This record gives sequence, C-alpha cells and structure tokens, in this order.
Amino acid sequence: AGTSKPYCREFNEYVENGGENMIVLTSYMENTDSLYAQFERQIGAYMLNMSFAKDYASHIKGRIVDSSARAIPSAALDLEIEIESIILNTDGSERPAGTFTETQTAHYDVTGGTYDWNVLPSKQPEFPDAGYDITASADGRYSATKNVKVGFYQETQDGVDFVLPEAITSSFNFNSRPAKDAPVTIPFTTYALAGGSSSPGVAGVVSVTVDGAPATVVSQGNGEYIAQFTPTAEGKSEVVIDFAGGPEHSALVRTLDVVDLSVPKAQVRFSGPTAVAPGAESEYILSVANAPNLANAVITFEVDGRYMTPKKAEAVATSFPLLGDVEWVKLPGDKYQGKAILWSDSRNIDATASTDILKLTFEAGQVLGSGSVKVTGISMANLIYSGNNPPTGSAFIPAEFTGSDSITVAIGPIPSKYDIDNNGVIDQRDLARAQYYYKVRVGDIRWNQSGHIGYRADVNGDGVVDILDFIEILANIA
Repeated sequence: AGTSKPYCREFNEYVENGGENMIVLTSYMENTDSLYAQFERQIGAYMLNMSFAKDYASHIKGRIVDSSARAIPSAALDLEIEIESIILNTDGSERPAGTFTETQTAHYDVTGGTYDWNVLPSKQPEFPDAGYDITASADGRYSATKNVKVGFYQETQDGVDFVLPEAITSSFNFNSRPAKDAPVTIPFTTYALAGGSSSPGVAGVVSVTVDGAPATVVSQGNGEYIAQFTPTAEGKSEVVIDFAGGPEHSALVRTLDVVDLSVPKAQVRFSGPTAVAPGAESEYILSVANAPNLANAVITFEVDGRYMTPKKAEAVATSFPLLGDVEWVKLPGDKYQGKAILWSDSRNIDATASTDILKLTFEAGQVLGSGSVKVTGISMANLIYSGNNPPTGSAFIPAEFTGSDSITVAIGPIPSKYDIDNNGVIDQRDLARAQYYYKVRVGDIRWNQSGHIGYRADVNGDGVVDILDFIEILANIA
C-alpha cells in the first residue's frame, strides 16, 4: 500500500482474547516476483504506542557493571532478532521457496547501572527457540552479548546482567578548559581482554582523533599511550580514542571546552547565605562583571534536595529577562537541576561593572544538616552589530568565577551575631572576646588572618571594632 510496486501488503494486528494473549501479525503478499522481504521494527516504540502495552508488557531486567561489580553510570542496550516465516498464497497454500524475514531491533539507554526493559515476546509459534540477541555497551569498554528468550506477555526475565571490562581509560581531566594554540597531552591506557576481564596491554592499532583530525600518538609500553595535539579554535572539541582489532568494544569519546585566553574573561560571582533556619527561604545571586557586551547567558545549577527545594528563579538585570520558564529536573541522589536562559530584549547589555543577572530562591526543609547550591555551568555570548543593521554574528564570552561556584548551606538554628565565640550562649566571655579585638579594622591581620576572628566582633558592620560594638553585645547578654 502506498507504493508503485505491483503488490499490496495487508497487516492485521489484534490481541487474541483466548490462549496466551499473543499478538498475531498476518502478512499477505501478492507479488510473484518478491519471495523474500525484510524490514526493521523498533520494538520499544512499538510497545509504547499500543494501548495494551502496560497490561501485557514483558520485561527484561538486570544490571550493567564493571569487572568489580560496580554500576556503570551510562550504558546502552541494543536488541536484535531475526525471524523467518513461510509465505503463503492467498488460498492458504505454501508458496514454493518463499520466506518472509523480519529483523526486529531496539535501543535502550541505561542510566545508573540498572534497567527494566519492556519488550514483546521473542518466541513465535513457528520458532519456539527464537530469542533476542542483546548487546550491552559503554564508552571505553568491551561489549557483551546475551541471547534472552521471552516466551509470553507479562513474562519477566530478571537477573540478565552484563559485565563490561575496561577497554580504554584516561586520567586526563576532560572537564578542564585547555587554551587555544597551546599543546595538549592526554595520557590513556588500552586494555587487552582475556578470560572475561581486562588488564593493561596491547589491544590493537590505536588511533586518536580531535574533531575528526588525527592526533599524534606515542606509545609508552604495556598499553600506555599519550596523545598530543594543539587546538586551533575556541569552543567544543570532540576527542575519540579507539583501537582497531580485538573483541567488540566502544571508543572512549570525550568533549573538551577550548578557551581563547587572549580574550578578557568575564568575572562571575555566586553569593548567598551559608546558614538557613528550617522552613525558611533563602536567596542566591549570580553576578557578572567585565562583560561590556552581553547578549545572552545559559546557566545550569544544582541543589541538594535532601535539605532544600527550589521555589523560583528571577531575572534581575534591566533588559535581560528570562527566556521562558526555568525547568527543574529531579536527579538521582535527591538533587534538583535547573537551567535558566537569559536574553537581551534589546541589544547587548553593559555588564562592565558588577551586575546581578539571576536570583534563585530555595526553601529549607526540616532536616538538619549541610547541603549545597552549585552553579554547574555558565555560557555567555554577545551579538556583533554593524550600525543599526541586524546582528551579523556572535562571539563566546569566556568567564571565570571570583570565589567558589558552590555554596555549602547549613540547615539549623541560626547563631546570633553576638555569640562571638559561637558556643550557643551570649555571655561575658563574648564581651571579653570582642574587647580583645578593640580597634582592629578591615585589612588588619587580626581581622581575619592567622586564626583571628576580629571581624566577628564588628557586630554593627562598620569595619572597626569599637565601643559601639561592645554596647550592642552587652545589651544582648542573656
């Protein structure tokens, strides 16, 4: 149907109420010239789109681990089965030498090392021994394949575990940001597979590419190598480390963020309270400086959901609003992740001086302890204009944090600023401690260096410890 071929194919699908509740797929072929047909079907999508999938789904469950039985954080499963059926004439008689071959495939991304896969039964009435060939794979690891038979709907095959030994590893910090036009050296190790486990050794002919171009590879012996290259452009670069030959495996694929150090960096500051009372709201501010032409910013952040939950995110700078709503995603480990996109609603804004651009509000829970609020990524750019014409391009703005990108927040009773020695009681000892720092000012060694806490005795915040601070402390002694 829908083709110019001199035949039509009619598929009738239904769930049989009796028997084993199997799906019956019937094919009628009216073409004497085509006795062999082949097509692929995505099993996972097929099941999800059927109204009875939830009630009749079969399951394959298991774990994907390394040689030490530790969960592999990110892996993939690929399934394939090939089934041959006899082609019948329309009168029901068998067509001589006619077969119909169906290749079913599906793909499943596994996060956290465990999976529960909904599939159709693999067995067919004519071929009771048929099974799914399932291959597990992960970056830089040897693959593993198992044949799994699922006979009927609502059947579960549990404990289908896969062990993926190491094939390629690297000690290089791929989260670092190498400089444009500066040499980069990436050490890595290849592993030979033997007896279901791997150990450092020669695994095959090694190759390393950076954005498709070959890098220089130098062998150090016993499976140890170094790759050398010089990035010539700013931005994301894909590094692929692989070897040819040996058992089936996946290449080690990583991304580098190359920066141009000749371009002045924007200064990013993340600030907010480090102590919050249970049930109270707290605000955290992201500020930018040294960015005279700022057109957009993409910011991702994460909060420890055991102690704090997100309430809202707000744009702060004039003419630099949020583009759409901030979507929060619940991650494994009781964490929340959010992403904010800020976009100039006119032209580039001037953030040369320190400019607050984003305010995040969280609510503390009732569980006492210490959690964290962290900026996990920030990407900024400007737009290039020529006169009053529309922008002709954009440029990435490199940035660095002044201070930390993470704030540790203690959830619990908030200590009084008059409790100078922080023992939970305001008494004469606090007054005595403050008097010890009499006349100490901001910038003095005794203000905040070499273990001194003179800054805590400045309870009125005027930058010097004096009689006015002593009067406030005395007034608050219990």
